[in-house]
Amino acid sequence: MLLTSFVPASLGRTYTAEDLSTTPLYKCLEKAGVSIARIVQEFTAIEADPGSAGLLGVSIGSALGLLHRISFDADGRPVQYIETSFVPGRVRFRIESIASNDPDTDTDAGQYVYADSAS
Repeated sequence: MLLTSFVPASLGRTYTAEDLSTTPLYKCLEKAGVSIARIVQEFTAIEADPGSAGLLGVSIGSALGLLHRISFDADGRPVQYIETSFVPGRVRFRIESIASNDPDTDTDAGQYVYADSAS
């Protein structure tokens, strides 16, 4: 699995590489006062380019999964962006959603987005 994570510079300055070697990023963000309130994830399929193919040990053009994930704080500010490429047969994702009765949220609905190659 190839994972790249980005955080705003102001948050990135609150911890060190040494901190990350012993503490999960979400704990570092929590220590910086960040409370994750919402996460948006999107899965899609891609073909392995030469760089990802070499790192993942697959052939160029092999099917890979791609996950984009954006985490937001309680004020709606993005506090983390993750891009993860993976070989489908080597990983398993478990996603748990909690429905909300709050009329200002849509967590009980979900949204499916797809593109048809004929369109």
